[in-house]
Amino acid sequence: WGLNFPQLFSFRRRIFFFINSPFHFFAFCLLSVYFLLY
Repeated sequence: WGLNFPQLFSFRRRIFFFINSPFHFFAFCLLSVYFLLY
């Protein structure tokens, strides 16, 4: 379990970085609109 915790933390940090990036956020919004329309 001790090995799994840092991995989870880095994964969460990666998600936060992904959301904070303007280009990735724009791509995520575009993908959401695409799935809503189709």
